[in-house]
Amino acid sequence: MPDNPATHSRLKEAVWAERLTLAAGIASIVLLISPLFRGLFGPTSSEAKSRAKLTADVLSGLTNFLADHAKLIGDVNRIRITLASATNPAPDFKLLLAITDTASQVSNVSGRVKSLEDAIVASPDKALAIPMIRKDVDFLQKSQVDDRVALKAELERLYDFNKWFFGLIATMALTILGLALSNAFKKSKDAEPEA
Repeated sequence: MPDNPATHSRLKEAVWAERLTLAAGIASIVLLISPLFRGLFGPTSSEAKSRAKLTADVLSGLTNFLADHAKLIGDVNRIRITLASATNPAPDFKLLLAITDTASQVSNVSGRVKSLEDAIVASPDKALAIPMIRKDVDFLQKSQVDDRVALKAELERLYDFNKWFFGLIATMALTILGLALSNAFKKSKDAEPEA
């Protein structure tokens, strides 16, 4: 753990930036894959479709927010590194203005990041999206289990049908063989001369 509070703060922000980038990647993957599952297994009612569209919109907005947030964190870190490297500013007035402008940009970016975080936390769309996604995942799992059960029942029915069919064929073959043998013995009896 670094002793310097500025270094500690930069490390903490770098960790958050990595986490947000990872969350943005996961949200993007979910956003790209979810239409496939909705098309294959999803409900067909208009309410479910509107809920799915809302979920996709929320995930898209969340992905954009996380990407913007990671970019802003990177900008803040670059600005802080620039300020930290300028420990001995020259008395030049232009340099002093640049440092003041950079400091105001840092505070502006920090305020924007804070407001974005507050908006995400307070957003009812985000609060509703997670239970909806969980419900959709539960629905997909239940439908997969139901499909497996139905497929197993159909395979068992097909197996029983095949047993009966092959039994019928075997019975017919034995009957035809019996008739043929019966006819053969009958003809041999008829062909024998009577004494």
